[in-house]
Order: sequence, then structure tokens, then C-alpha cells
Amino acid sequence: MDVLNITSTLAKSKVSDLEEYLLSEATKSIKHEMIKSLLNFLDFYDELDSTEEYIQLASELHEKLEIEPREIPSSRDCLMFLFALNNFFDNTPSSDWRYLYFTPIRIWWILTTKIPMRIGEFLKIRRDSLKVKETDNKVRYYLELPRSKEKNNKKRIQVIDKIEIDKSFYNFIDSYIIESNKYGESDSLISYMVIRKLRENVIENKINSFVKKRNDRIIDHETFRKLLYDFYEFIIKNPPYNFSVRDVGNDNLETISKSREEGNYFDIERRLRPNDTRHLAFMFLKLQGLHPVEIARLGGHLSLSSQTHYFKHREFETDSSTIQLLRLFDMDCQYFKTSFFKTINEPIISSKINDEFRRRFVLKNAEPDRDKWDKLEIGWCSASIKRCKRHCFICDEYWKIEFDEFKTKYNEIIKWMDSTENKAIKVYNSLGHIYDQIHSNKNEQLKLDIKLKKVLYTKSKELKDLLESIGACVDHIYEQTGVNIEWQTSIQKTKSTNYLTDM
Repeated sequence: MDVLNITSTLAKSKVSDLEEYLLSEATKSIKHEMIKSLLNFLDFYDELDSTEEYIQLASELHEKLEIEPREIPSSRDCLMFLFALNNFFDNTPSSDWRYLYFTPIRIWWILTTKIPMRIGEFLKIRRDSLKVKETDNKVRYYLELPRSKEKNNKKRIQVIDKIEIDKSFYNFIDSYIIESNKYGESDSLISYMVIRKLRENVIENKINSFVKKRNDRIIDHETFRKLLYDFYEFIIKNPPYNFSVRDVGNDNLETISKSREEGNYFDIERRLRPNDTRHLAFMFLKLQGLHPVEIARLGGHLSLSSQTHYFKHREFETDSSTIQLLRLFDMDCQYFKTSFFKTINEPIISSKINDEFRRRFVLKNAEPDRDKWDKLEIGWCSASIKRCKRHCFICDEYWKIEFDEFKTKYNEIIKWMDSTENKAIKVYNSLGHIYDQIHSNKNEQLKLDIKLKKVLYTKSKELKDLLESIGACVDHIYEQTGVNIEWQTSIQKTKSTNYLTDM
């Protein structure tokens, strides 16, 4: 007996029947499998009148039964993807056919990692969704979003169906529309005909090309999935990147862990799926300290309980590598003109010197006044006047360490990093506890409490500062010694050789 049979194809009147079955009759394994399958299905397809009711039920049971969250790529896998994506568009001329072909991938990443949209919603964005409005001699640019749940919204949460964007993002999308129009008319923003025609340049043997659709004026999920697949296969795995990427089908957590135990490693262990960015967006918004009501508005949720299963990727959210993604998140938010997104401190950018040169000279005689440095328990301090406001390990201006000392003090440095991570875990748990309280308060959950919003922002900043300090320590040591510390969070260590242990 499956979900569709029990609920007569997800009928509203059958929600209680499914709940009764899952709580009383189903075995533990069946409960877990049915709830995860239901959430994954509703994450992809949301056209049913009963979508919100079933998401709320599944989310509440997901929390109650402590079910493992959806598998998503590690922060490192996401960083590798994003590096290749940004670098490709920065260095590929718009006259190159690949630029037009892969433009939907960039629009998808920029938009869906900030606005938690289902892939179905993203693909339904219409070609006429770009809007320009002039008020008080100021031109403003907007993108209309097809939030399908709005028609069923009987509650007080106002779902965001239009987002203000900046001129550069507007021009980027508009240029795509102009160029893609040359391949035929399209109702959807993303042109199916462009992908179908240009994919002939990618697939030489036509084995994996497209079958003619009934309606060529709209894009579908399978076509976009193939486009994302092509970006990994023909861009990321090829020069100038040459990243090794694990094959689809062999990249679930269990398979990856076993493979790594046997010594098989890949630069990218798990590829992004089209709906993964929705999960990333929810996590990033939480780490930004946004109130659950604000997150619900951006995510198209009509109840806060629908958010809970998106906030279960603890090993991702407390990974210090995530701060690098948060930095890039902030850089991408230059495209959005909305008060929802807050600024994260930009990383300090310093000139890079060849590592070997640095080890030989910068830390030796080339440093001025080296004889005036003060010896610390670990490393040296080159500051003539001590006005310390942070730990020595993350002081990129004055803290120095030589390779030989680093080798002898390695365990002590790791101990400090573990201690800092433990503090981050406590702050993260505190932040999560506040979210849980808001989600569990049925009477007050739809209210945007300004005082609580400030608390969330403060906790969020504290967490990001702690994660940033670990990342800064790793970066600083690498710059001085050329050693990339293979440090793992305590949560990651519990996953054995799971690919999430990558930093």
C-alpha cells in the first residue's frame, strides 16, 4: 500500500488517513521511505490543491520521527561547481555558442540559491516576467515569480511573487531573451528550442539528444536536468578545469563512503540536482538570521512547519567551508534589491605570493625587523604595538609561523580549531532552538517579531564569525606554509569516510 493508494492520489480529505497509517500501522522503515518520497515529490511537483496540507503533515512527521534529510552535495562540491560556473562566464565570450547554451544554469543558480524556488516554479517563469517601473525619476527592475501556492493562500503569510533586481541582472536575462528568440518563440523564460538545437553541438552521436515535444514553447524538468548534466560533462570535466566528477547513480552517501574507504576520491563527489539549490537557499537564509516568516515568504510556504525538513543539513550548516559559500552568496546578492538579504563581511583580499618564495624568504630574512618579533607559544607576533582584538591564528597581518614549527604544533592548532567549532555548534543549536520554538508556536508563528528578528541576526553573526575564524586560520596557514589543513568538524567525523568530511 503506497501513499497514492491511501490518499486517493493525495486528496485533501485523505490527509488524516495517511497520518493515521504512518503513526499506527506502518513499520519504521516504511514510514521513513514514504515520508521522504512524499517530500521529494512535493518538492518537485506542487500543482495539487492539497500540496500545502501534505507538506505540512510530512514535515511535522519528518521532525517527529527524526528522519535523515535529503542528500545534497557538500559545501566543497558546491564551491567547485560555483568556481567553474563563475569562471566560465567571466572568460567565455558571448559569441561562443556555449555561453547562450549554459546561460540558464547561471540564471538558475543566481535566482534559486537566494529565492527558495522549486525547479518547477523556476521553469515556469514566463518570458514576459521582466518588468521595468519608473517612479520619482528612478528606474527599477523586477522579475515576476510564478508562486503556484498563492491561489491557495488562505493564511496571513504574504508569499513573494515579484522580486526587485538590479540593472545588470536584468540586462543579463534580457540579453538571453533577445538571443534565444532567434531560435523560435518561447512562452517560458528558458527556451527549450535553444537547448534542443545547441545540444547538437554537444552530443555528437545524438544518442542522448531530445525527442520532439508536444509543446516546444515551454521548458520541462528533464530538459533542464540534461542541461545541468552537460555543464558537468562538457565544462567542469574539461580544460581548463579538468575536475574529476563522480558519475550520477554512484554518488549517494553510502556508495561514496565505501568508495573513499577503498581510496577512490573525486574532485566533485556529488553533483547538484535541480532542486538542491532550494535546500541551499533555505539553509543560507537561516544562517543569515532571517525570521521564519520572512523565509516562508521567500520560499512560497503558507505555514512555517513546511520549512522544518529543509533545516536538517547540520553537517553542511556547521562546516567552516560554508562561510566561503556565504561570501559568494553575498556577492551574488548584488543582483537583488531587497532588504531580506544582509551583507556578510567580504573576505580580505591580499596579493598572493608564490608559496615556495613565501616559505623561503617571507618568513626568513626577507621580513623587516624579524629580530624584534615576539615569540608566542605557537608562532610569532610581528606587531610592534599589541592591540589584539582577535586570536593570533586568524591575525593575517602579524601572526607568523614557520613550516617546521607548524609540523610540531599541528595537534595544538587542530585542538584550537575543534574548540572553536564546539562553540559554533553551541551557537548553531541555540539558533536552531529559537527556530523550533517559532515553528511550534501555532498561535504566534505568523507574526514577525522584530525583537526576535534581532536575536536571530545576532546569533547568525556569532555563528558566521566562528566559522569564519576557522576558515581564516586554514587560509593563513596555507599562505605561510603551503599546507592545506585536512580538518574535519566533529559532525563530519561521525560520518566516517563520508564525502562530507572534505574541507
